[in-house]
Amino acid sequence: MERANVVSVRKTAVCLFCALLLLAMMPFGTTGRASARETGYVLFEEDFGDGLASAWMTYNGTWSVIASGGSQWLKTTAANPAAEAIVLAGDGGWTNYTVEMDVHYEHIANPGGTAASGLIARFADYNNFYLFRLNQNGNAELMKKSGGAYSLLASAPYSLSAGQTYTLSLTLEDDELTGSVNGNPILSVSDHDVNAGKIGFRAYGQTVRFTGVKVTADHDPSIVDKTELGEWITTTGKLQSGSYMPAGWSQLTGALALAQTVFDDEDATQSDVNQAIETLKYAIRNLATLPGHLPDGIEKVPYRMDGLNQAGWWIPLRWQDGITFMAYNEPSVREGNHHIAVAVRNGEGNWSKLPAMNGTARAEYVDDLGHNQPSIAMDGDGNLHMFASMHNDTWRYFVSDWDSHTMQNHSIMMPDQGDLLTYPVVAGAPDGDVWLIIRSVAGDRRVGKLYRFDNDNKTWTREAIFASAAGRSVYPDDLLIDENGHVHILFEWAPNPAAAVRHELSYVKYNPSTQTFHKADGSVINGPVTPSTADVIQPLTAGEAYNDQYGVQSAKFVLDEQDRPMVAYRYHSSDNPASYAVKFSRFTGSGWQTETVYHSTETRATIDITHHGSETRIYYVLTEGLDRVRVAVRDDNGWTHATIAPGIPVNRLSVETAGNGIDVLYLADIDNEALYYGEFAGLEAPAGPGLPFVDDFENGMDNWTILNGTWQVASVNGSMHLLQLNVNGESLAYAGNPQWTDYVVEAEITLNDIRPNAASGLLARYTDAQNYYMLRLHETGELQLYKKVNGTFTLIESKPVSVGAGMTRTLKLSLDGNVLTAYVDGVMQFAATDNALSQGAIGVRSYHQSIAVDDVVVQAISD
Repeated sequence: MERANVVSVRKTAVCLFCALLLLAMMPFGTTGRASARETGYVLFEEDFGDGLASAWMTYNGTWSVIASGGSQWLKTTAANPAAEAIVLAGDGGWTNYTVEMDVHYEHIANPGGTAASGLIARFADYNNFYLFRLNQNGNAELMKKSGGAYSLLASAPYSLSAGQTYTLSLTLEDDELTGSVNGNPILSVSDHDVNAGKIGFRAYGQTVRFTGVKVTADHDPSIVDKTELGEWITTTGKLQSGSYMPAGWSQLTGALALAQTVFDDEDATQSDVNQAIETLKYAIRNLATLPGHLPDGIEKVPYRMDGLNQAGWWIPLRWQDGITFMAYNEPSVREGNHHIAVAVRNGEGNWSKLPAMNGTARAEYVDDLGHNQPSIAMDGDGNLHMFASMHNDTWRYFVSDWDSHTMQNHSIMMPDQGDLLTYPVVAGAPDGDVWLIIRSVAGDRRVGKLYRFDNDNKTWTREAIFASAAGRSVYPDDLLIDENGHVHILFEWAPNPAAAVRHELSYVKYNPSTQTFHKADGSVINGPVTPSTADVIQPLTAGEAYNDQYGVQSAKFVLDEQDRPMVAYRYHSSDNPASYAVKFSRFTGSGWQTETVYHSTETRATIDITHHGSETRIYYVLTEGLDRVRVAVRDDNGWTHATIAPGIPVNRLSVETAGNGIDVLYLADIDNEALYYGEFAGLEAPAGPGLPFVDDFENGMDNWTILNGTWQVASVNGSMHLLQLNVNGESLAYAGNPQWTDYVVEAEITLNDIRPNAASGLLARYTDAQNYYMLRLHETGELQLYKKVNGTFTLIESKPVSVGAGMTRTLKLSLDGNVLTAYVDGVMQFAATDNALSQGAIGVRSYHQSIAVDDVVVQAISD
């Protein structure tokens, strides 16, 4: 079957005679169209004649088709001096071609910026493409973006006038690039960095529109190269289904079937082949491996997560009517880029995925660590709203399309088009509306803006600027709307334009009915608030200024039964210079009451909080170890800490209350590109084994958690022992209940060898790897009692004892309040007092030594 050479999306036809007649009538020197390449194969045409831009993918900015002067145009407004808008079309496999289009420049100049717009060629990804543009300073420029950095390849004077139309074209023939304006070549250069890619248009600081797009090539598009596709089919066929989660494997199976169909189809175009390769590579890249053993209440999301998926101010999790929505970044096949999706878990525990789409194309954005996270909320009609991947970018806003099971780009709905925006935080209201807080660039400051989606009218409006101060940048943290419709806002301040550590954690409440701002005590304050007028929860402390040393990092809040804010946050101060403390602050009715929840070791820049009647839960993540996720539960007796998801190296989290005392967990393992779903229903009583605790290892070592080292249970002289075989560095295992307070722990420990600096013994009141008491035998012949607090060892007491290779000693440590008493073979050696640690589990530790452990016994101390 003979295939046509033209792949066209032209919607209107103009007779050749008419076109030639118009061209002949055009006076010399006008800005009318003249083709840069008169012969060759037409790969693509577009005049937007049906009022649609279905063949185009919006990368950023807002684009719409308009009618003007008898033609249809694709238009964008990027009037902000630093606003960028990019739209793309065509095939990523195109190599040598000419792209041309008619460009009408409406608004061309911006004070304080270099406004310039033009066509894109060989768009491989956002970090790699060629750009031919006209700028406000009267120059035509041929630029290259390679590895994310722009460089000027060539330029020539060319006057640009507002209200005029210019025909821009760029011819790419191997390494030779030639730019033309109105049919006249004005720039030519050699460059080989970008070999293939799509076409597009980039507006920067200007209001422009374009039409009459034509892509031509000298080669015959009917010649199709399927070599690479065949190689990917072969590679995919070697993968084993048993290694991957079923949902991802199903996606890969579909992609492979499509690829095979295209490979076998004699009528397949090169575009079909390239798309099949892209789909197959994407499916492979997004396979999620099967998990190993998981803790109770934790399951792995069956879709792969991009390692970029991390920030403290996102709202990526929503639970409604038994359905959980988890928004995340997913990997792209192009290095340095990512896609966005929402994983959906229904009430039966089955998973599906909503990919973010720009029309028919998967939304894809450049990586920007810490700034790309999606935030989601549900409106009263059950539609999901998502803002994502904005760091001083224009709107990137998506709404669920349940018919296609996608999230579709609806950025054009948003007000303040052209604003440069960062850190969207979004929340649903009880009346079905959706609210949004976000940071916006505004001259000498970056302000906090408040927006509202009216669910009845399906429209967004800017409600207010809630925070603004000269030389300051607003960092949104959290957003809640109570039953009365009052909007509660939590945010931080930083020096303009940005800082890694922020200051003066603040709260404000907005009343939409009166359009007034209030402190937590109800007093009215003028908006937008400033650091001096805001309700400051965490003021500056000694040694803290607007710098990166001390301050706030990450904050979330809930409302109590009286709609008063309860805030969890991380704070670094001169009082605790080694790490960020986890803080809790609540408004009591007369003022803010703040307390420290945890400060023993360093935590990661993530936190969340929930409230269930008399119980408040704060979730935080440690920086080290395999048991990183912690919850601090506060009731009438104070704070109790517990481990969640042991064995999973979580980096970031988010938590949503599902009712009935159950919290839904969003746990991100950045290093392994894995996302986990979990549920937490509160602490059990007791949280772990009770006393007495006895272990002779006859039933294995199920009671023990290995932190490091080489541990196994084996027979020694006819009885089972816990063996540690590593002789280099630390080896540690722990067991028991973190709630244990006053107890006696003892065990038989055999020193299998003696090496320089070798030391082994018991651990007590073990909180984590950085906090515990240790009673050990040192190779120099000493019994030593140490405490380790915040990672620092301190010797409390010591006494000479006999040690030797092959020797077995029974160590015992009694912990009664702050009195610590040490025994060897049933004989008391010394007693000491220390107040550093009040509760924790037990453990054994060796250092540069192989040991055998048996007959571990823990008994409560009677009152």
